[in-house]
Amino acid sequence: MVFDVGANVGQTVDRFRQYFPDAQIEAFQPVGATFEELQAHVTGYGKVHRHPFALGETSDTKHIRLKPDSLVNSLSNEVPGWGV
Repeated sequence: MVFDVGANVGQTVDRFRQYFPDAQIEAFQPVGATFEELQAHVTGYGKVHRHPFALGETSDTKHIRLKPDSLVNSLSNEVPGWGV
């Protein structure tokens, strides 16, 4: 079983499927528009389960800092150079 936390649009799902073809993949993507892209990308992939929320150590509501490139969206204020 693989947990792809911050699956974005499915790039790492593709890589995991390549290296671990028999694995069940749990893909987490909390940003709605990006989740929709993930859904479209992995439609028809067996053993890939999509979840439209973040995964963390606590159950809480957080604000995501959205960036023009969804690869660098963040829940953290502490990433140098990303601003708030």
